[in-house]
Amino acid sequence: MLDNCEGTGLVLDTLVGGLEISKSKKVQIQITGKSPMINLDHVDQATIYLSKTGLGVEVITSSTTGVNVPPPSLLFSPLPRHPSRSRN
Repeated sequence: MLDNCEGTGLVLDTLVGGLEISKSKKVQIQITGKSPMINLDHVDQATIYLSKTGLGVEVITSSTTGVNVPPPSLLFSPLPRHPSRSRN
């Protein structure tokens, strides 16, 4: 359980009973295995990274804002500020 944390990153393998986070801000969680449940209560700006094997997790939220769960295969790459085109 994480309680009253700010700017926290957490990397976990496999959870048996789930994870609970409460009254926290700017939290990043990475679960490389499986977890049955993630409970977020009064959390602001959370990002949850799941592995392909952990996609069956149940995410329960209450009074939360800005919760993101990107797909496991998503690759982030910055976009250019001024897109350009080239013609042949």
